[in-house]
Amino acid sequence: MSAGGIIGIIVAVLAVCCCCTHRRVIKALVKVLWEFGGMTEGELGKKVRLDSGTLAPLLKRLEKQGLIERIRPENNERKLFLKLTRDGEALKQKALAVPCAMQNCIQMPKEELLLLRELLNKALHSMETE
Repeated sequence: MSAGGIIGIIVAVLAVCCCCTHRRVIKALVKVLWEFGGMTEGELGKKVRLDSGTLAPLLKRLEKQGLIERIRPENNERKLFLKLTRDGEALKQKALAVPCAMQNCIQMPKEELLLLRELLNKALHSMETE
């Protein structure tokens, strides 16, 4: 199976589990907001490597779906603070089923999958430090 095929499976599984279809939206939720909690739009953009022009419409979509709140602090109108709603937090529980679903799609022994995860994390870390 190609990398594109694997990504397609991940997106399909997440779409079913989390009612999301856009990879970047999923990445923003899962990788950052669930892991690190609330933050500014700029901080989120840095973490997921998206500029504000790309990120803003995705955040509007998430807000429209009731998954995040976008809050402008009174003391700094230029910043936009992002916070998961209850529904956004609730999706986290559904998303916990994704690794198991992925493991069922990739026919490899558990030890090899753990090694794969370790290597992928290492690759991502090396990209973040560049």
